[in-house]
Amino acid sequence: MAEPRENGTAEASEEMYQLLHQAPVGLVEMRADGTVDLMNAMAIQLLLPHATGRSMDNLYDALGDGGEEVRTRCDGVQGRAGAGLLCQGVRVDGPAGTLGVTVTRTSRGTLLAAVENLTPLVAAERKAQAARKEADRANAAKSEFLAGMSHELRQPLNAILGFSDIMAAGVFGPLSDRYQGYLADITTSGKHLLSLINDILDIAKVEAGHIELEPEPVVLEDLLATCVRMLHERAEKRGVRLTVKDGAPGLVLMADMRRMKQVLINLLSNAIKFTPAGGTVTIRTSLRDDGGPRLAVADTGVGIAPEDLEAVMRPFEQSAAGRRQAEDSTGLGLPLAATLAELHGGRLTLDSTVGEGTTVTVDLPPSRVHGPGEGARIM
Repeated sequence: MAEPRENGTAEASEEMYQLLHQAPVGLVEMRADGTVDLMNAMAIQLLLPHATGRSMDNLYDALGDGGEEVRTRCDGVQGRAGAGLLCQGVRVDGPAGTLGVTVTRTSRGTLLAAVENLTPLVAAERKAQAARKEADRANAAKSEFLAGMSHELRQPLNAILGFSDIMAAGVFGPLSDRYQGYLADITTSGKHLLSLINDILDIAKVEAGHIELEPEPVVLEDLLATCVRMLHERAEKRGVRLTVKDGAPGLVLMADMRRMKQVLINLLSNAIKFTPAGGTVTIRTSLRDDGGPRLAVADTGVGIAPEDLEAVMRPFEQSAAGRRQAEDSTGLGLPLAATLAELHGGRLTLDSTVGEGTTVTVDLPPSRVHGPGEGARIM
């Protein structure tokens, strides 16, 4: 029975030998005195062409700039813990390249070094980094360009809208109903285009770092009333009920009035746009346990699918429902509102269920409370 076992052991050893020498990673086993006991085919290919011999001193030299570090790692490796590093400047396949070396102490007390040619991987990573830098540079240039185009883009539209208002008022004489209708179309389209341009320019200004807040005391109740008044007609035309539930009466914020109004207008406009006739859009205000203000816009609209929640927070992207129901939307409302909330030190969060509706919550820090807000309800 002994002979079969010996044959089996010999066969297993031969298989292990073949596996070691066919491994795609270079393997070097060495004794404590630096004598090399084993080098597989890949290790020979990577190291021996650049070494004057098979001792570890020769192999350390072959590792280029990282050789001394590998020597130090080998001297310090204890137990079975591995130590890995990159060796730069190694001559791999001709030009200088990069080898990855990991050293482990075996149970026999020898050191086992795994050597891998990482030159293609490092080159690909450098190429990807260069591409990212170029993309960032191009994006920054685009943002700078748009941020500086504010006057050039807005002025012609404001002129068109101004003359439309003058003509509609009959300053140059009365107009027929037909031409009054044309003017109404011009005004509606012009205001819509101006709104889109304003959002695009604001996104560009944020990306270029050109937006600075101008904080002032803002009576929250008055701000809500202004926003509701501005959007009441739009909601009424769509058959959507617009309501306010003020849980923090008398609250005064230290905030940028224009930017906070922009946040609420964007959120309310989105909610109205995606709420069918007969639905409701509600603004709720309150104070959190930490005293920070909370503003929430809730609708009974189409909702947002879970897989779309991240997309709708990126500029120019929309949910599938958004693309179907609002072809004129740019997908800027939520991202811009979120960015403006962050500029105030707050954050915007989404909670949505398809077919039931969406709640967008803006939480501002307690430091944004300017007045005591007597009678405010604490959540």
